[in-house]
Amino acid sequence: MNAAHQHWSKWVSWSIAAASILVSVLAPIVVVGGWSDADIGDSLVTVVGTVLFLLVGPVYGVVGAAIVSNQQGNSIGWVMMFVSLGMTATVLVEILVPVSKPDQVSVVAAILLVLGGLAWVFFIFPVFHLMLTFPTGRALSPTWRPFLLLELLALAFILFTGLFGETVSALDGRWTVENPLGFIPEIWDDGPAGPMFQASLLVLLGAGLVSMLLRFRHASAIERQQLKSLVFAVAFFAFVFAALASISGGEDSQLVEVLLPLSLTGIGLAVGVAVLRYGLYDIDRIISRTVAYGLVAVTLTVAYLAVVLGVGAFVTTVGPSDVGAVNLPVVATALVALAFQPVRQRALRVANGLVFGRRRTPYEALAGVAGGRLDELLPQVARLAMESTAARRAIVWLSHGVELRAAATFPDDGSLPDPVPLDDGQLLVVPDQAYTVPMTHQDDLLGAITVVMGLGENLPADDSRLLYDLAAHAAVTLRGVLDATPLPAGVVTFLMTDIEGSTRLWEDEPDAMAAALRDHDSVVRQVVAGGGGVLVKWRGEGDSTFSVFTNAAEAVATAAALQDSIGRHPWPTSRPVSIRAALHTGEAQLRDRDYFGQTVNRCARLRLLARGGQTLVSAATRELARQGLPETVTFNDLGEHQLKDMSEPERVYEVVARALAVSDARAHSDGK
Repeated sequence: MNAAHQHWSKWVSWSIAAASILVSVLAPIVVVGGWSDADIGDSLVTVVGTVLFLLVGPVYGVVGAAIVSNQQGNSIGWVMMFVSLGMTATVLVEILVPVSKPDQVSVVAAILLVLGGLAWVFFIFPVFHLMLTFPTGRALSPTWRPFLLLELLALAFILFTGLFGETVSALDGRWTVENPLGFIPEIWDDGPAGPMFQASLLVLLGAGLVSMLLRFRHASAIERQQLKSLVFAVAFFAFVFAALASISGGEDSQLVEVLLPLSLTGIGLAVGVAVLRYGLYDIDRIISRTVAYGLVAVTLTVAYLAVVLGVGAFVTTVGPSDVGAVNLPVVATALVALAFQPVRQRALRVANGLVFGRRRTPYEALAGVAGGRLDELLPQVARLAMESTAARRAIVWLSHGVELRAAATFPDDGSLPDPVPLDDGQLLVVPDQAYTVPMTHQDDLLGAITVVMGLGENLPADDSRLLYDLAAHAAVTLRGVLDATPLPAGVVTFLMTDIEGSTRLWEDEPDAMAAALRDHDSVVRQVVAGGGGVLVKWRGEGDSTFSVFTNAAEAVATAAALQDSIGRHPWPTSRPVSIRAALHTGEAQLRDRDYFGQTVNRCARLRLLARGGQTLVSAATRELARQGLPETVTFNDLGEHQLKDMSEPERVYEVVARALAVSDARAHSDGK
């Protein structure tokens, strides 16, 4: 679709929406404003229903225009505009056509009367179209296109015969006059037109139901939510319509007439939510709560009637003189009040079971989660967390040193919460979120899972335990994914670090050192990953780390950045934590995700020479790295040193860096 066509489509759709809003605003002034006080007093509910009915056209118009503007190829937007046009025409009839019987009507009035009298057409055919094309706006396959053609033919037939029939009537049937456009005699009572038309509607209804069933069976998770939204809204409309048809007058009938426009509006809003995917997953909770409170209402009503009628019958049999004066309605009301909360909780569990199905255990939930990439795993964990607890939303966070950053949400609305700082490396209380549990592996905080419940809802104890189990198993899977990063082979550069004086710190400040070690691990993980390296061992002997790089310059830049980050970090211990680091380049043997050989041994011996805050490199690493580093990084020659258990001495250099950023070093290396 070219730009001109898109502009034209948006302009037309929003013009229709604006016209519908304008007509609906003017209608109350003309229609309701013309009623007498007695009319309003006798039928206040009808007045309210009429005003609500005026909202239908604008809602469908605005939703349709939004769909047309955002999804150019989706025909559902134009279906919504069709409904809006029909409802606007119906309102115009009320405004423009006289209430008393005219001697004759104009061509414009006749057209309005026909369109107003066929208001049902503007709903029944869009429903058929939605059943065949929702939510994509296209039929399932070319096999279904004949049903779309039948839909258009049936619609054209009813509009043509109505527009050119011999007579037109008032909407309420109070009068009938000749149609100035009419030339088609009455064909519905006599002849095959009526039965053929009814048969076509039945065919469309059956085809639509089958289409929706097939679409739901093969739909993705998003499409299933979209279909749920429409089905729920249509079911509510069908309930109200059936109630309206079964009630013959009276205040109850007027009350249903108020609910009818609300249910029609609900279909339009449900279509907008489904197609535009705004708040899509709220439909599950709406359905669940509808079922739950319906069960509560039925249960408590039955209990109330049982007390009032059952005990009342018993009292009548025994005799009031034997039982005493009993105010049964008061007693029944008190019992209902006491039973409300327990009944509500049980009804919610039943409703959640019906809507969300049996909750999966963490083992079942994670059974289909195979390693793979991080960007595939985290959204899956978020979805499982939401499905396992029936929450409104789930967020998966990853630890980045001193803060947690949101990495995935479900449903994914395209936005992520702001990062949240950690408190001494410990899990925080996430602001504005309901329940947060950590994802830890061997005392290493990898991240967290947050589930957001509905307003006033609590996370049940069973779901809370399930969420903790899910987080624990997700952490194991997450660690596997992180550790499954491919390791380079051939000539590589090793970076080894160790905390200076850690034994004394553990002895003097065990609690503070435990927190410091968590911070240390997080900082190392973040800086090494940012510098293009792979952390082979999260912790070797003692408090050491072991990383590998394919580029010597990036390895040196990362080591310098790591020393800078460690030096600036606010440590919880009485004295700052410092690390000694060493780098050496050579060929090593890779086996079972670990490296072996002289290159590894020489790097470890080189680290023994370093002191806290110092980074040493071998001659091989210095030679390979110096051409790829910026001017802010230099080497200080420390001369030859005899390394422990090594036959050949090593020329040792100290890394001297001034405010080095890893990204700058990598960019400089790439430029070389």
